[in-house]
Parts: sequence; structure tokens; C-alpha cells
Amino acid sequence: MAQLWYYRDSQGQEQGPQPAASMRQWFLDGYFDGVKVAPTYYGEVPVAFWPMSELWQNPKAEAFVLAEG
Repeated sequence: MAQLWYYRDSQGQEQGPQPAASMRQWFLDGYFDGVKVAPTYYGEVPVAFWPMSELWQNPKAEAFVLAEG
């Protein structure tokens, strides 16, 4: 799982990179309804963005959760 993420805001502007923990909290707080996201592994700016439903089967439980250890 990527530790940094970008998202496209409601005006279509790319925002990021943001830490996964921040993205998770904003998602749980309801800020990402309909927002597309993209991981970044080495600080690169992503070319493609996806709806969270395409990245996780259960976004509420899985989105932006880093593996422990």
C-alpha cells in the first residue's frame, strides 16, 4: 500500500501528496465523496486517478489502511 496519495478535488485540481493516515481520516470524515485518488510511491505525480470503489472492495474498511509491521 502506498504511503502517499494524490486526489482530485471537486474543482478537478490535483492535490498532494498526502500521507495515507490523513487521507484515511478525511475519507472517514466524509470529505471524499465521489473523489478520485491515486497512489504515489516515489513522489511521482500520477497520470491516472481512480474512484475508491475500483481500488478497494470495501473502501470504508480498507481505504488508505497501511499494513502493520
